[in-house]
Amino acid sequence: MSNVEELQQWYDEGIITRGELIAKIIDLAATTSPALLIAALPVEIVDELRQRAESTPASSEEGLYISGALYDPSINVEAALRERNEEAFNGIWALHRYFFPC
Repeated sequence: MSNVEELQQWYDEGIITRGELIAKIIDLAATTSPALLIAALPVEIVDELRQRAESTPASSEEGLYISGALYDPSINVEAALRERNEEAFNGIWALHRYFFPC
């Protein structure tokens, strides 16, 4: 089972919300071919990803990634959030290039 299929299963089982599913797929798009991700998703999720990818931020600082929790006091929260924002930024741009090639 691929990561995206597992995420879809978690969504179907009510383990994660639709928003969490979309956010995690956007993150995966930073490191996985969007074509592979899209092939494993239902049309309504693909449509939502396309809508979200239509307009993109100019930098990773324009978005705020809020998902999960950081419980370890040794974690540099600012650095962790910057990394997550960068991953989401790269993912949304990968999806944008997939759905809206120049």
